[in-house]
Amino acid sequence: MHRPLPPIIEVADEFPERVRYRLPRRPPQAIAVTILWSGAALAALTIIGWAMFHLDPTTNLIGNLVAAFLLGGALQFGRGHVEVEVAGGRLRRTNCVGPLRLTASRPAARIRRFLLDDQWAPSHPVGWDDTTCLFAESESGTRLLVAGGYPRDWLLALADELAVRCAASSCVNPVVTRKP
Repeated sequence: MHRPLPPIIEVADEFPERVRYRLPRRPPQAIAVTILWSGAALAALTIIGWAMFHLDPTTNLIGNLVAAFLLGGALQFGRGHVEVEVAGGRLRRTNCVGPLRLTASRPAARIRRFLLDDQWAPSHPVGWDDTTCLFAESESGTRLLVAGGYPRDWLLALADELAVRCAASSCVNPVVTRKP
């Protein structure tokens, strides 16, 4: 079943040999999860610095400042957006945060299926259950995170589009959903 892309997912470039999709900034739920994980990491670094290395408060402060810098980067990542491109025989995902770009790719011909996996999605009673993660799974079973922290309906439609553009469209189940 082919689901149409929601209007909020922009088709930035579309040519016969290339297409690029631009997802919007992540919804507030993704930012909240980033804050929670980053705060937990900051607390863990503080405890490790004190317990393992018996750091005095001044020395531990330097570690906390570094951790706070990393926390700021994580918060920006949570506020960023994702661009997905199929071009030159490759599926390419780019996380965009301001001027920074983090790109990963796989050969499109080796992608066996697209997997929506709720195991990595936040689960919380405040309406977070509609977000999930989209992975591209290769023949060898390795996964590429295509997009995470977006609503399930958006990622299902994007998975359908990508399955048509990649070799996964020839599979029996090109888009699979899995709940924990």
